[in-house]
Amino acid sequence: MKSVLISIQPKWCELIASGKKTIEVRKTRPKIDGAFKCYIYCTKENIDIQHKKIWWHKDSTGYAHIMNGKAIGEFVCDYTTYMQNPFTGEIYPDILIASFLTQKEADTYANGRTLYGWHISDLKIYDKPKELSEFALCKPKYQLIDKNDYISRYREVTHLRKAPQSWQYIESEENQ
Repeated sequence: MKSVLISIQPKWCELIASGKKTIEVRKTRPKIDGAFKCYIYCTKENIDIQHKKIWWHKDSTGYAHIMNGKAIGEFVCDYTTYMQNPFTGEIYPDILIASFLTQKEADTYANGRTLYGWHISDLKIYDKPKELSEFALCKPKYQLIDKNDYISRYREVTHLRKAPQSWQYIESEENQ
């Protein structure tokens, strides 16, 4: 299954983890036919213990983990959909409800662009969050072989050091 790592702000991560938010809103979508796996990266922005902008999650043993700056779970995006009516440009009300956005927030975020709703299914929140270094990008590399001038293809694996601005393709754990 193809996979992406998606960066999501802590307030939205909490709504997704609780099962309330079932649509994630983006200005783009992957070029993948069919379902794909999304690993959820909880962003680090505005970490402030006094003002409680750190998101804590207790695992099954009761130990609390800081979720900011880590992959907190995964879901299967079984489909993406256009959020706007193609004739009126208005955002469908049921998608607004599922995404926990107001019409004004969606309009501001869209800034005249098309918005896509990524449907969240088969959600799994990790007991212990994962570090970015546990995920990898795989890029094809080619090597010229002198004998008969064949080109062989192999994969270069690079572990992530920086979270994506919005989302990026990654190598799925099953394929590593």
